[in-house]
Amino acid sequence: MEFEKSINGKTATVKASGKLDSVGAPEFTAAMDGIAKGMDEVVLDFEHVSYISSAGLRSVLKLVMGSGKKTRISIVNADGMTAEVFRTAGFGSLLR
Repeated sequence: MEFEKSINGKTATVKASGKLDSVGAPEFTAAMDGIAKGMDEVVLDFEHVSYISSAGLRSVLKLVMGSGKKTRISIVNADGMTAEVFRTAGFGSLLR
């Protein structure tokens, strides 16, 4: 996986590309380490994420659980099967 991070005020945006599977999930978790600290929102741009597995869902859940109540996590530009996997797994409220 590849990641491009940017910060604008209290919003961190992460553009991810590749497969968020058993190989990409540890990379995602490592890239997200500490990103939510001091942020009001973390936006995950998944436009170029072509696949997500249960390992990928677990990595996103780790980010959500570790971000605290004050930081909102949003997923944008997820489409097709990626968005459907998030909805089916109960992550639909994160989709924007």
